[in-house]
Amino acid sequence: MRCRPTTCPASPRCRRTRRSGRGTTPSPRPRSKGRPLSIHDSHADVLYDHVRTRVTGSLGHVTLARPRALNALSLDMIRRITSVLRAWESDSSVQHVLLDGEGPRGFCAGGDVKAVYDAMDGQHHVAQQLWREQHLLDALIASYRKPVVTLLHGIVLGGGVGLGCHASHRLVTPTSAVGMPEVGIGLSPDVGALYILGRAPGQLGFHLALTGTTTGPLGAVEVGLADTVVGSGSGDELTAALSRGVDTDDAVRSAELGPGSLDAAAEPLLASRDWIADCYAAPTVEGILTRLDARPEPEAAVAGARLREVAPAAVKVTLRGLQRVVDGETLSQTLVGDLRRNVHFSFDPDFREGLRAAVIEKDRNPSWAISLDQVTDERVESYFAPIDGPDLAMDTVLDR
Repeated sequence: MRCRPTTCPASPRCRRTRRSGRGTTPSPRPRSKGRPLSIHDSHADVLYDHVRTRVTGSLGHVTLARPRALNALSLDMIRRITSVLRAWESDSSVQHVLLDGEGPRGFCAGGDVKAVYDAMDGQHHVAQQLWREQHLLDALIASYRKPVVTLLHGIVLGGGVGLGCHASHRLVTPTSAVGMPEVGIGLSPDVGALYILGRAPGQLGFHLALTGTTTGPLGAVEVGLADTVVGSGSGDELTAALSRGVDTDDAVRSAELGPGSLDAAAEPLLASRDWIADCYAAPTVEGILTRLDARPEPEAAVAGARLREVAPAAVKVTLRGLQRVVDGETLSQTLVGDLRRNVHFSFDPDFREGLRAAVIEKDRNPSWAISLDQVTDERVESYFAPIDGPDLAMDTVLDR
């Protein structure tokens, strides 16, 4: 593992429960979202705003509970998780935290992009607030003073990467498919993902970020999005061990799959190391395409076709973001840049078009307003410019 510094029962959104031999009994409404949670409130078993939180023994446990939407993160969910994590950080009875997701399909498919699309009609501040608080939550997890274990089963995309892949102990399963598909909707990967992908060996992270494709569990570990692979059915055993106060590293180690349990040759990303390292070393998108076109591997041709399908501005901005990480950008700087880019993209017609094609009408056939050769260096740099209003006070979160 990586080294770390040290509701109303009548509402469908809220079910606060006390477990007993005779079933479930409603308890009082939890505190308002505008007030900090007390230690007592943060220990209760509560389902509120699609987030279930509870303390069992020495474990603080957060479960995303919106399975019909693949646990997509709403602003209310982000606020609930933030409030509980802040309460637990100063609670001496909580030794470690576990974040997981309800439902068999996946941990989290990202942020609530439908809400972002709706906000683009004169309500840009709504989307900006969601992005701002989402990135502050990611920074909180990255700098948390206690071990945070994330169980990243199934689909882990976009905001799910931000929530799960900055933790101290990041666990994928044989079903995991992890990625940042934003270039396909006219956006650049955010939530600090470029900080991880830009530092991955052999340009593997460049390939994932620029094409928006996913990788399986072994690929996720290789590029730095995860630490280890655990069994698909290990959640209950892991939860029980953490609740008993077993050391975090020991509990995770006992859940790990043994060497050879998964076939690395079956992971497309790892089988493509040679041509990825060659092609994505080019300094421009056009140069990458030229190298991809010259390679004999069919997978390289698929990657080239994908690069030509995604939003032109988004892919060039993403490449610049990756290069900034290679040049030494910190996680704090990356997260600030993510917010700036998101705000600038929210006024871009290609972002609206990408959301329309992927989320609203779902025809998967976006018509981009600009071509690759029209995206100048000056235009690319404009997406990194400061935005109106204060930037994220990220250093105050990360440098605690």
